[in-house]
Amino acid sequence: MKRLLNAVDENRWLSVTHVSSERRDLELRFESFPAPADGSTNAWLVSCRQVREFSLTDFDGGGLNFWTKSHPLLSQFSSRKASLRVSVGRRTTAECLGMLLKVHRQSVDDWIDFDRFVPPALSTRTDARPIVINGPEFLLIDYQRGLEAAGFGATLKRHQRALYWSGFGWSERRRPVSLLHFGNSFVVAESFSAQAEATRHVLPNKRLQPSALGAIVKRRG
Repeated sequence: MKRLLNAVDENRWLSVTHVSSERRDLELRFESFPAPADGSTNAWLVSCRQVREFSLTDFDGGGLNFWTKSHPLLSQFSSRKASLRVSVGRRTTAECLGMLLKVHRQSVDDWIDFDRFVPPALSTRTDARPIVINGPEFLLIDYQRGLEAAGFGATLKRHQRALYWSGFGWSERRRPVSLLHFGNSFVVAESFSAQAEATRHVLPNKRLQPSALGAIVKRRG
């Protein structure tokens, strides 16, 4: 990946010209524009193995970022599962959810869908029973701080059994994932590799042009 990242500069941008998928793997073809004047490679194949989450909605985003830590999408995979018990008291569930949404946006912006860990069914609740939320500890700690500052009671419970988000549910295995981010698109996978197109061929399985991605253009956990 380092060679590809070094090949991208402020005078060139990347476009995804081809996507192929096979089970939990994706292969992306990036082409840089304008082509290098020195005749060097301007097309790269990026293999994303054991994909855990992705959103492919933008194929002309320009730049390229690669994260191995310190990003909300990655933190949800490395942070242990915890529970948060929220006392609504004389407030309403709607007020509580409004505060939770505000804190969520401040904490992770839109990188993690709000309803991934906050049950959508809570929006129809009208009683004063405590709200219980299960999610990654780093996010629930932010929820707790925001709710308590707003006058809600919130108690964080750390589980003895270590469970981690896998992209599809909770697992005892912690996934060593990285994040490839380009424009409004991203891929979270366990491994990435990039090679100049001239050194290998595109996978022949299930080839897809960006305009024909259909159901796979977005799968966020």
